[in-house]
Amino acid sequence: MASNALDAGAPDAKLPLDAGARARVVRWALVLALATLLAIAALARPLDHDESQYVASAVLARSGLPYRDFDYLQTPLQPLLFAPLAALWPGHLLVVLRLTNAALGLGAVLLLAKALRHAGWSRDAALPAALLLAASEPFLFGASTIRNDILPCFFECAGLAALMASSPREATRPSWASALLGLSLGLATATKISYALPLAAVIPGELLARRHGSGRVSLPAFLLGAMPPLAIVAGLALAAPHAFWFDVVRFPAEAPREWYARGPDAGKLGLLGRTIDYLRFAALGPALLLLGLLVWRKRTARRWLAREGETAILEAMLAAAILASLLTTPVWRQYLLPLLPVLILRAGTPETLAAPGRLRAAALAAFCLAGLAPTLAATATAARLGFPVIAAEHDAAAIRALLYHRSIGHEIATLSAERVADTGFALDPRFAAGPFLFRTRDGLGEGDRLTGVTQATFRARLQQAPPQSIVTGGEALDSGRAALDRDLAGWAVAHRYTNVGVTPAGMTVFARTNPCRHCGAN
Repeated sequence: MASNALDAGAPDAKLPLDAGARARVVRWALVLALATLLAIAALARPLDHDESQYVASAVLARSGLPYRDFDYLQTPLQPLLFAPLAALWPGHLLVVLRLTNAALGLGAVLLLAKALRHAGWSRDAALPAALLLAASEPFLFGASTIRNDILPCFFECAGLAALMASSPREATRPSWASALLGLSLGLATATKISYALPLAAVIPGELLARRHGSGRVSLPAFLLGAMPPLAIVAGLALAAPHAFWFDVVRFPAEAPREWYARGPDAGKLGLLGRTIDYLRFAALGPALLLLGLLVWRKRTARRWLAREGETAILEAMLAAAILASLLTTPVWRQYLLPLLPVLILRAGTPETLAAPGRLRAAALAAFCLAGLAPTLAATATAARLGFPVIAAEHDAAAIRALLYHRSIGHEIATLSAERVADTGFALDPRFAAGPFLFRTRDGLGEGDRLTGVTQATFRARLQQAPPQSIVTGGEALDSGRAALDRDLAGWAVAHRYTNVGVTPAGMTVFARTNPCRHCGAN
């Protein structure tokens, strides 16, 4: 009778989900869980002084251009794209930019899952494999802080999806997919210079594939696609060639070494220190294990380069991404991010990950837990003490109240734009690069020619055009180093700025007694 009731479609009957429906529920549950994790991580991660120049550039790009009007120590696309967010959500920029990066992280994982689908993974297996990206601390750090890490990763994952779609197995036209590959990697390079090497590696990878009769990419279409974002970079470089060369090329190559060589972390510059850091950050997630599996599989097969077109290009891109991460000085976790999507796509074959043995599965789980640990720890801390970005927003409101109470005008000089941008006051563009340009002794000999100020030049530059207010204290909060802020606070005291108050977090607010921009220093 029960069977007849079901067959008749009785209203009380509950039909079980078929296998396809259950799989869709699982996929959506995984996506929802990832979105929740990234959103919470974006709110829970402590503020980092690395975020200062990215927040400042988003604000300053509303009315100016990188290099010409303010220093920006990266390729320029991110502030151009994020500037509208600064205009749309005043007073909440820190939260909005953090959540934007979380959304980009979610998009990157979904695009990598699409690439895995094109590579032959089943729909049910592709998303869990792509989630390996989200079980990595380099990825989670980029997706939960305001840096220029996750946006180029998003573009790279879009490019990988286009690359795998250009296979003859797929219906996508190779020329269209090749142009999209070039556009995506060009956008990544216009956001972060380290992606220039994977971009360039596509060409030798494709040429090598063609030698073995398995070419996949239309190089003319690829180059045509890459041209628009690279043209934006070239245009801004031509508008301020000296500033562009210093900010994007010379400063990243020389300044970190100059800074770390005279500090407690000088050991990070040596080969041993760099190797230890590289292995340590690669172990915070599946990267180290996947690299080992890839090398082992090739060694046992006695073959170091497969002949398929996508594989040749992926291996060229992977080698380029590893080289890019090794060229950085010192090595930090975020520098490993460009290699992770390529590595997962190349090393994460169904034989490797879909049905691993017990030992391999345990190792993979252990590395993924290690990758998740810093984010889980930050979340636990935020659950006890509150979300850092919300506290910073309240602190910005306190700064705003202190300055409005004294009827102080616009433009704040600070090394901590991440804690000041939500005040609603303008930022002094001379401090756009945050502590990074400021902490160089003399701007690598270029201080007098730069828009920004350094320890050697800020006194004379501020004397010529005093800021209307100065906010200090963020360096001690966000990097544990207060010396740079002490220099700035000392100048404010010496020039009779009034200490108008201290915020709940410990930021000190100074205001000029006479905030006239043309009256000289007091």
